[in-house]
Amino acid sequence: VASLFHHDAIPFAHYDDPNFLPDFGLPPRLPDWAEHLRPEMDSVCADSVSCQYDYVITLNKDYAKVTKQHEAYALYLANEANKKYPRCPALPKPLNGRKSENRYWPGTIVRFSCDDGYRLVGNETRLCQGDGLWSWGVDPECIGDLKYTGRIAGIGVVVILPIIIVIILVIGCFVYSRRNGKEHYTGEPGIQQPFIEYSNAKKENESMPGNGGGKAIKEIETSAREAEDTIVRLSCDDGYRLVGHETRLCQGDGLWSWGVDPKCISDQDRFNSRVCQTITVDESPNIDGTHPVDRRVCLCSDTSE
Repeated sequence: VASLFHHDAIPFAHYDDPNFLPDFGLPPRLPDWAEHLRPEMDSVCADSVSCQYDYVITLNKDYAKVTKQHEAYALYLANEANKKYPRCPALPKPLNGRKSENRYWPGTIVRFSCDDGYRLVGNETRLCQGDGLWSWGVDPECIGDLKYTGRIAGIGVVVILPIIIVIILVIGCFVYSRRNGKEHYTGEPGIQQPFIEYSNAKKENESMPGNGGGKAIKEIETSAREAEDTIVRLSCDDGYRLVGHETRLCQGDGLWSWGVDPKCISDQDRFNSRVCQTITVDESPNIDGTHPVDRRVCLCSDTSE
């Protein structure tokens, strides 16, 4: 059949040799007439069978050298494909923020940042370690400036408030110990015995016009609430003289030292005047354990000079 693309065609049967038997012997053998080229083949191909085969077929050392290079590269790719490289899991970028790397091989450092108007909370950088894990850190978060300020203020309150409470408690305990340092429990019933009947004494002095006694009585009332070992000194206004004990001591049993109640009298009345003080005497209990009736004793002092 005449055709534009068919000229003296040779059928496949012309090349088909059913009796062909490939040479499977390894390594490939040089023809006897080319045996003198064996040193060159060994220097180029060494132990590469593919290179030796191409050299035997072509007797071209450059062709055989290219074959050896491609074989070496194919072996390299096969080894690389079979290697297991550790890889860290992917890190998501924070909302309203960015990250610097999308590769997660060992040694990779990823840096995080936030957009304008946002603050980064958490670790700014993370390192991919050799074991395929990221370095420890808090996952980053980008929050607004207002929310960031509120969070910082909350942390400050949580940290500072307990410190203030502790300081207040320490000061309170110190003040309490100072005020009650001399108090102790004895297990015995206490006896309350007043130093003076202030209401009667005050009324008596108020009935004396311009006698200046109010000052002495006021000092007595104030000193009656003082602590142990307190010494109270009494004085009168100008133009008046003190009659009675000038000082009184608060004793360890909670009672004042014995003394005549003070009075302030004017200089005009201090001649040939006598001042009497009525006190209550608490006598010792009777043999049968009963207490006698308290009796009053009048103590007088002469103020004449």
